[in-house]
Amino acid sequence: MPPDNRLPEYKLVVIGSQEKTLLLERFFADATKFERHANYNDLYFVTIKSDGQDCFLEIMDPGLERTGQRDMSIRKAEAAILVYSASSVDSFHELAGIVENFKRRNPSGPSIPIILIANVDSQTKKNASLKIDAEQGHQLARLLGNNCTYVETSIPTMTQGHDMIDKLIKAINEKNPTCNIYECRF
Repeated sequence: MPPDNRLPEYKLVVIGSQEKTLLLERFFADATKFERHANYNDLYFVTIKSDGQDCFLEIMDPGLERTGQRDMSIRKAEAAILVYSASSVDSFHELAGIVENFKRRNPSGPSIPIILIANVDSQTKKNASLKIDAEQGHQLARLLGNNCTYVETSIPTMTQGHDMIDKLIKAINEKNPTCNIYECRF
C-alpha cells in the first residue's frame, strides 16, 4: 500500500521476543488504516495520528535471527522498538546480540531513536530470580546509544503504546528539523 503522497512517511523496525506480537497488535488497533504487505509477512503499512496529523508508518518485523532482511531493516529504519521479556535471560541476550548491528548503521554519528522495552509479566513479579533487573536494561540502552529510552512495562496491560510511536516520530523530526516532511526520505 503506497502512502498518500501528502502524508509524512516513517520507517520503524520492531525486533524482539514473542511479546512484540502483542505490542504490534496494539499499534495496529490504534491505527486509522492497517495493511499487511501482500508478499512479505514481516512488513506492515499503518496510518496513525501523531500531533493531530495523519502519518504513514512502514513497520518492519524481521525477527531475531541474523539475516540479510534483519540487517537491511536496521539500516533502513529511522527508529526502532526492541522488546525482551524481563523473565527470560535468553530473550535479553538475543537483543544484546544485535547492538553491533545498530552501531554499524552509523558508527560516527548519533544513533536512531530507539525504545527498549522490558516486558514484565506476572511470572517475573512472582519469581525475582528469573528477572533481568532494570539496571541490566539500562546498561543495554546505553550500549544502543544516547537516543535509546528504556521502558519497563507489562505489554498486555500497557496503555502508552501510541505515546511511544509519538515519541519516536517527534525524535525523528527533531533529528531532521530542516527536512520537508512531505518529501524527505531518510
